Amino acid sequence: MLKAYNFCKIIFPLIILVSVTKGKKPDVLSEFVDNHLVVVEGKMKDSPKLWMDLKEGYSRHETIYFSNLIMDSLDNGLSGYLAAIRHLPKVENLRRKSFSGETFDYLLKEKKKENFIENYFSTSLE
Repeated sequence: MLKAYNFCKIIFPLIILVSVTKGKKPDVLSEFVDNHLVVVEGKMKDSPKLWMDLKEGYSRHETIYFSNLIMDSLDNGLSGYLAAIRHLPKVENLRRKSFSGETFDYLLKEKKKENFIENYFSTSLE
């Protein structure tokens, strides 16, 4: 019993000392940005218009893709501060764009109906 007590008396302070010197403070802003992006992604996936060929569906996909890129960058070492300053405004703009209800601006040209008949068998030059 006495040997186990002496062993614990030496090991526990050593473990505490190593954890204090090697431990890192948690990046609270990185966790906030990650949680915010998870919520944004969930809200974007919540609509049935996500899979339709509408402008809202395309912008929702763009928002989901961009938020996944930021979350991967946070996992690869991007600081929460830089992610919040650089990327969160763009995510918010994409969200506003998807909720705006705009439609695509189609650039289709209507064919003009011609009101004359061509005479293919005419020999005169007109």
